[in-house]
Amino acid sequence: MGFDYGLLLCADTLVPIYEKYGWYNVTCPVYFQQPNGRILWNASAMLLGKNNQLASKEIDLNGLRW
Repeated sequence: MGFDYGLLLCADTLVPIYEKYGWYNVTCPVYFQQPNGRILWNASAMLLGKNNQLASKEIDLNGLRW
């Protein structure tokens, strides 16, 4: 599809499964919007992409979580 990165919001117990497929756990905070405001994601967030380690202070989805 030509995307540089994929973001996965997943249960902590599933992290080892996704790591086997090349996903890596991000350590920065991940935010998303809800009708009542900006919310911090409290479970694991993982990335898959061309660059194995995306350095970021935070990830903001700028919208509702899926």
